[in-house]
Amino acid sequence: TYTVHIQKVGQIFPYHIDFFHRRRWKDAPQDKVIRIQVMLNDWTPGQVLGYGNDVYTQWKAGEFHTFDHASVPHWTANAAYEPRVSLLITGVKTLETEEFLYQARTQKTVKA
Repeated sequence: TYTVHIQKVGQIFPYHIDFFHRRRWKDAPQDKVIRIQVMLNDWTPGQVLGYGNDVYTQWKAGEFHTFDHASVPHWTANAAYEPRVSLLITGVKTLETEEFLYQARTQKTVKA
């Protein structure tokens, strides 16, 4: 599934761990459920994502990341003057997914 997430100015999404995947993909091995976040606009001061004890800022549009959404507490806040927009892709990871993500992390372009 995918969702375009628009976090408006002043919005926060409090510290949490995701549980939705346990219902939607209940028949899939839970260690294979993956969430990928693609940043759709450049970072501006005041926008922040947090994962465990780490804080993520200064991204560029097109950057993406994955994290252990089922075990690592995470949160977002937008104290900037413009919305933060990202694409969240959630599904079951395959060998092809792993190969694509490896290429995307190590090369400037990826063939679809």
